[in-house]
Amino acid sequence: MIMADVMIAYKNESYYGDMLEIELFVNEINSKSFDLFYSIKTERANGIQLLIAMAKTGMVCYDYEIHKIVQIPHSFLEIINQ
Repeated sequence: MIMADVMIAYKNESYYGDMLEIELFVNEINSKSFDLFYSIKTERANGIQLLIAMAKTGMVCYDYEIHKIVQIPHSFLEIINQ
């Protein structure tokens, strides 16, 4: 895999000692690539959940020996489609 693109949107500050909750979602799956979406949150002392950042990485299946984009292996597709 190779990261083809990345987008990060910072929404709020986080501080040393914050417990971060990170959610990861897979989307836009096709034969050679897919996107990973991230949500990073924390809970403040008053119980309010605060969104810290959102991100997206575009992942491409790349064969470094032949220097070309290739099909995602079926076994890997089964894992990310769960």
